[in-house]
Amino acid sequence: MTSNKKISINEALNEAQLGSLHWRVWFLSSMGVFLDGFDLFIIGIALPLIVREFNPGPIQIGFIGSAAVLVQFWVVLSGVNLLIIMGENHCI
Repeated sequence: MTSNKKISINEALNEAQLGSLHWRVWFLSSMGVFLDGFDLFIIGIALPLIVREFNPGPIQIGFIGSAAVLVQFWVVLSGVNLLIIMGENHCI
């Protein structure tokens, strides 16, 4: 006989075992947050030195401060597009 016991998604997730793929995804995600914080820390250290050495204007200072965030956004979009292309070619 088949069991008609219904299990909720919360119970299923609570009882699931973590595999190596889960740990790898968790590690890579946490390293992304770490690197983002590291970038902002380095900008905070370097920006006063850049201002003192090169005397940039306010707009240039804004571009310097936002460059890391813009590059990260571009890398994410490029990576997503690359994965889409690889996935489509792999499926064909």
